[in-house]
Amino acid sequence: MDKLKALIKRTEKLNRELKEAHFDFAGYIYNPLEYALENYKSYLALSISENQKVLFMGMNPGPFGMVQTGVPFGEINSVKNYLKINNKVGKPRVECPLRPVLGMDTKRSEVSGARFWQMASLIGERDVFFSHATVINYCPLAFISEKGTNITPVELGKNDRATINRICDDNLKATLDIYDIEKHIAIGRYAEEKLSEFGDVVTFLHPSPRNPSSRTFWPEKAKDETWRLICE
Repeated sequence: MDKLKALIKRTEKLNRELKEAHFDFAGYIYNPLEYALENYKSYLALSISENQKVLFMGMNPGPFGMVQTGVPFGEINSVKNYLKINNKVGKPRVECPLRPVLGMDTKRSEVSGARFWQMASLIGERDVFFSHATVINYCPLAFISEKGTNITPVELGKNDRATINRICDDNLKATLDIYDIEKHIAIGRYAEEKLSEFGDVVTFLHPSPRNPSSRTFWPEKAKDETWRLICE
């Protein structure tokens, strides 16, 4: 089985397990790997290349990035113009009125995703970047409160964190086995904690605007550090 088929099969298994899982979380749970699956499959096809040196990993979808487009760090302009992905996106099973999924019609840019793919563009065009590196997320679910607030996995209750760990740890191991890339870059401390179980990890500041220090790191310094790892 080639890598793309293996990744799609793994995605299907992950979706089944998440659909069957019970969460105590009282808000809305979005899974873009279900309603934006076509975009995600297009992304997976791009994300695989022979002799890739570096694998990036983030935490989970942002409400204005992957939640809308189905692509990791999926800022709308980057997805359309840099990655050239533009398939039809559906709706989550239950949608928060304050955080609608507009799909590829969304107008709001996500800072984290814009910074990440700007870094990628400094390395080269889309296919050049993926010849050296790829990026995944640990958890595909987004958690939205009744007030429309994005709730990160670390902010969830103990039982829900345990459910995510059980399902997503297993998925991460299988995904890393499929990509078979030795050098791992964690985007933020949460990703660092998860990747550290699989060997040495380099940690980058998360490009979120919530992290003021990231403004001076992304995208130029992140590009330099990535090139250093690629060339080692």
